[in-house]
Amino acid sequence: MSTEKLKKSKSSKFRSLAVFLAVVVLFVGLGLMLWSINRKNMEGPHGTVRLQTAPNIMSQPGASEASEEFARLQRQQNLEAARRAEALGTSAVPTITSKGHVGEDIIPEEDTSEQRKVAPNPEDCTPEKLQLAREAGVRASELECKGCTIGEIRQAGYTLGEMAESGFTARELRAAGYTAEALRNAGFSAGALSIAGFSLNTLRDVGYTAAQLKEAGVGAGDLIQAGYDIGALDLAGVSAQDLKKAGVSVEALKTGGYTAAELKNADFNALDLSSAGYSVPELVTAGYSNQALAQANISAVDIAKARELAGDLGKPPKNCDPDTLTKARLEGGLAGAIKEALNCPPENMKKAGYPAVALKDAGYTPADLKLANFTSGDLVAAGLMPEELKSAGFSALELRQAGVTLGELAQVGFLPHDLFGAGFSVSDIKDFSSLPPEAFKKDGVPVGQLKQAGYTNGELIRAGYATEDVVDVAPKTTPE
Repeated sequence: MSTEKLKKSKSSKFRSLAVFLAVVVLFVGLGLMLWSINRKNMEGPHGTVRLQTAPNIMSQPGASEASEEFARLQRQQNLEAARRAEALGTSAVPTITSKGHVGEDIIPEEDTSEQRKVAPNPEDCTPEKLQLAREAGVRASELECKGCTIGEIRQAGYTLGEMAESGFTARELRAAGYTAEALRNAGFSAGALSIAGFSLNTLRDVGYTAAQLKEAGVGAGDLIQAGYDIGALDLAGVSAQDLKKAGVSVEALKTGGYTAAELKNADFNALDLSSAGYSVPELVTAGYSNQALAQANISAVDIAKARELAGDLGKPPKNCDPDTLTKARLEGGLAGAIKEALNCPPENMKKAGYPAVALKDAGYTPADLKLANFTSGDLVAAGLMPEELKSAGFSALELRQAGVTLGELAQVGFLPHDLFGAGFSVSDIKDFSSLPPEAFKKDGVPVGQLKQAGYTNGELIRAGYATEDVVDVAPKTTPE
């Protein structure tokens, strides 16, 4: 009996184990089958779906023909994205609305020349089309790329400042009828106007300094022929050697402020300097030998006295009293050596007769020179740049009085209220600088003044003025 129970028990356990194994094998088999099917789907060809009719897609980016409504809405979206990107300093990629076009700007299919050129379409360059383009914020350079001439762009209301900002050269703008004075006011350099073909006399007449022309590569002889005096050339940093090559006399150089040492470096002899009125101590300090001085008919006694005095001349002054500094200057004391030894206040150095250019070269800052009561004109003549003078605390009015142009003032960061204080109007700023209408908005300028100056409604709305304010305010008219 017990034997039969034992057999039944073993048989029951065997059946349970068999069932368990069968279930395991079944699940493993199903798993392998599903994995195999999935792998075939991934590696094999995909299934296809047939549609009885194609979807009715009326407009798609880049299609040869897009619906008018799609193109209008997409251009509006492109414009808004560009405005946001401009405000944030980022970029935006427009969605094309037709083949070969981005918005309304033509893109050449192939660039076969050194510069991309587009065959002009007269319909794109009509005054009405160009005015609409300006209203929409299209840059002048983009219109040129479409084949419009500078004259047509100018007639559409684009200002000189806008065209300069778009990259037109002084040569191109001169050909369009702009004068040297207008181009200078727009911030073009003397070098740019020289390349444009304006004469040096014209550049001088419109206010460029000798230093600006020298920076543009104009030589000493040409500067003299243009009418600049020797003192202006000294302030501009023209060397005595260059002036000697240009035929300038020792007397003229002395009158212009050149020192005996500078003339010696230009290879003038001691007799030349003595005849021009330089003293024996100045000649000794300049480095002439006893033999050279004797050849200048200077006695041995005078040379000895000058040598004895020169021992004291080589020493810095005892203090920074203006009278002491004046004596040092007359005896040939250099501003750089005095600053290094005593660091005398710049106002005392000015009282002693040292010019702005000497103090600038000695290491005094523009702020130091302003503190010494040098005028903005003195510092412009000494070769300081407008941005340096602005940082030193000079106002836009002071810089304008020194001959700095409106374009230069705007470029170095003066705001509209600064320029108003210098006597410029909204129209002046619009026509001769690259300041956008946003600058006026930030500065609190009423919208009416901007409309009177000729800004369009679109420009003012994009600048942040409320639409209702722009539309409600009519521009004031000025009697002819």
